[in-house]
Amino acid sequence: MTIFWGRASAPGWNCHCGLQPGYYDLVLEVEDAGRVERGETRLVVAPSRTYSPPCLAQGDKLWGLNLPLYSLKSDRNWGMGDFADLREVIDWGGELGAAFVGVNPLHARIPGEEADPSPYSPSSRIFRDILYLNLEEAPEFQECRAAQTLWADPETQALLGRLRSAALVDYAAVYRLKRQVLGLLYQTFVERHGPPENPLTPRGREFAIFVAAGNLPLLRFGQYNALAHYLGQSDWRVWPREFQHPENPAVDAFSRQHREVIHGHLYFQWLAAGQLDAVQAQARKRGLPFSLYQDLALGAHPGGAETWAHPHLFAKGADMGAPPDAFNPGGQNWGLPPLVPERLRQEGYRLFIDTLRANLPPDGILRLDHFMGLFRLFLIPQGRGAP
Repeated sequence: MTIFWGRASAPGWNCHCGLQPGYYDLVLEVEDAGRVERGETRLVVAPSRTYSPPCLAQGDKLWGLNLPLYSLKSDRNWGMGDFADLREVIDWGGELGAAFVGVNPLHARIPGEEADPSPYSPSSRIFRDILYLNLEEAPEFQECRAAQTLWADPETQALLGRLRSAALVDYAAVYRLKRQVLGLLYQTFVERHGPPENPLTPRGREFAIFVAAGNLPLLRFGQYNALAHYLGQSDWRVWPREFQHPENPAVDAFSRQHREVIHGHLYFQWLAAGQLDAVQAQARKRGLPFSLYQDLALGAHPGGAETWAHPHLFAKGADMGAPPDAFNPGGQNWGLPPLVPERLRQEGYRLFIDTLRANLPPDGILRLDHFMGLFRLFLIPQGRGAP
């Protein structure tokens, strides 16, 4: 769409086109002595002020609940809190008059049984942690005899009992069990509804639409997870060199050979997106003015999906942290690579925009961990530990 067309002779140019707040791609063509030069940039049109909900404008005093979702215990979850447990908390909060329910970051974790479980060192901040899935709510669970047989097995039930009663979350055991069942569910999905490139039913077409809408970022996430499983190593920095960059020919060849495995990881994300949507719908139904209060981690794990998909955007040889203070006299090293502002700017802030859009809930609140990180960061040379 061409919003404005004209000629300019001065070095400066002001566009008063009445653009609505949003993101635009500005294309500038300059003709000089018969030669045309073309440049492109991202135009960010910001509102004059942030949105203020009516309840705040009226001066209402509001309160909410805040909890780490993984810590919730119930007699039906699989050893850690899940989206079904979160809906129950929302019901309880709604009865008490809460304005919101806050949770820890729900970002996708590093894959693997022994991976770092910290929600503040995620594999990707755009996608979701599949361990929060309530697998029994997935339609394919009701259609998958193998999954139901595994779940009903006395050994599985005994394991679930131990996981539910444990003082701490056994992430390795929860991951192992849920990942096994998810694989069975995707097999059932393909048999009944078809793969995304050839859907056979309305549900199959819904998944195909999700895959198409996710575009390249979703594909890269699926490729990373499939490679991590295939290579038995989640840190892409130690993968064979031909797999260390997403645009390498070897990655394309791998994707063609392991397409169904990649699609399985996209299916897991589709389930997570649907269950999180149901959580947010429950919050609106219960009348919580701000529904969910979500949390955005400052950065991503250096060996995870986000840094693999965008290696050029992250600085090498440095970790983010904090200088010594009264709380931590020895300082802090968070082990997260910083984004390079100029490179982010050159790409029109697309990764930052996609990250915000993926985490800001409708009618909800998003907390930015370490908000000052938008203005300045304390960097530590890699390998030196805390300052």
